[in-house]
Amino acid sequence: MRHEEPLVRLGESANALSVSPIVNTKGYHDAFRAMPLPAAVVEAAYRQAGRILSATDGTEFEYLVAIDARTGALVADNLDALPMVRRRTAFRESDVDKIWARENGVVLIHNHPMSFQPSFRDVMTAAEHVVVVASVVIGHDGSVWYVAVDDPTIAGKLADAYNEIKDSLGDFAESMVLKTVLNEDNGKHVDWRRMR
Repeated sequence: MRHEEPLVRLGESANALSVSPIVNTKGYHDAFRAMPLPAAVVEAAYRQAGRILSATDGTEFEYLVAIDARTGALVADNLDALPMVRRRTAFRESDVDKIWARENGVVLIHNHPMSFQPSFRDVMTAAEHVVVVASVVIGHDGSVWYVAVDDPTIAGKLADAYNEIKDSLGDFAESMVLKTVLNEDNGKHVDWRRMR
């Protein structure tokens, strides 16, 4: 797909959760091209980001797509599911089975309507499941994040640290733990990049 073609056809009405026109620029496309993934996977991730953003423009809903980590072929998505919870998404059980069956692993792509960085849960998913080669988080503001975890013990570190402080910090525990573990890791096992 050439970057001159609009990735997302933007709606007429705008609100705080509308997708930014930035997603239709060469710079946005280049953010995907800079990811440490095969070219076919990068292009597939870019196209899937467009599908997700088109479906979520102006809403608080999240959608999730899994593509093959070597070929970029679509493995599963939940774009046809009725969103039930704002700012949260998951695959159906039948989709999870397809993902686990992938020998090459998968790259997950999902949106954050509020354009937040990857969450504690996003990193936990990448750490807990060896089938997840990387996760791409796209914001409605045009932000693009890439996360990959090559050490499954990161999941245990996150969980242990969270359990130690969850009672005292409440809702802030996840973000505090994520920040602490990322700082301690210093890029050794968690590849955390803001691409745009």
